Amino acid sequence: MELKPCPFCGRKSARIAYKTVDRTDSNGKLGTRSERYKIYCSSCPGQTSWGFYVEDVAEAWNRRANDV
Repeated sequence: MELKPCPFCGRKSARIAYKTVDRTDSNGKLGTRSERYKIYCSSCPGQTSWGFYVEDVAEAWNRRANDV
């Protein structure tokens, strides 16, 4: 998967981050685990929101205002 340069600073510093989230039920018992992904720039504060699928956050990162 190719990531475009940062939409904020223009550098090719995009990185993919992920975290594992433990979900608990209303009684506090561990339920399922799932991963969340985001893309961030290592050169500036630019980043996406956390998402369920790396493809979705990559699409958000690569989207530009002038895309049709």
